[in-house]
Amino acid sequence: MPPEDLDGSALSPDELGDAIRCLRTAAWIRLTKASRYFSRLCGLLPTDLLQEAFVRALDGRRRCPSTVDVVKFLTDVMRSIASDTVKKLTREPKLLALNALPGYGEVLDPADQRRNAEECQLQKEEVKQMKQALIDLFAHDPEAQTIVEGDMEGIKGEDLRLLTDLDSKDFATKRRLIRRTIDKAYPNGWPS
Repeated sequence: MPPEDLDGSALSPDELGDAIRCLRTAAWIRLTKASRYFSRLCGLLPTDLLQEAFVRALDGRRRCPSTVDVVKFLTDVMRSIASDTVKKLTREPKLLALNALPGYGEVLDPADQRRNAEECQLQKEEVKQMKQALIDLFAHDPEAQTIVEGDMEGIKGEDLRLLTDLDSKDFATKRRLIRRTIDKAYPNGWPS
């Protein structure tokens, strides 16, 4: 039984399909924004990411609990797919002996897929520029800047809120402002 279905009250694929067909325009906008956001992290096209979420949900690999909003469920599926894709891309290639090919008995050494030193340095510079650009977006707002910097450093939840001395409501408001500002500045993701 999938972990989402611990109490046995998950929607069937048909019920989920009906719920998806009944989504309103605002829900489709939220799904589209989520797919754009998560596609930036993993390199998939937003439409492909959303489509894969639909496939996994409707073929039964992912089960939507009846108590969870369908949009939230699909957003979580996209987050999971993006995370899995990033993990898959960061795995190191393995060397294999392929005795059945011409040159029997030779050990074939596939091309190394890892980045070379120059590519790593270029990527580090790009990440550094990206971080600085995001911080600069909030030069006028020290609280937002602190939240953005904390996110980039991996600080999460309550620890990050405590850094800003904001209450929960103001912290959530500031988070929305940050998300909207970044979406406005980079509507198509980070420029390549």
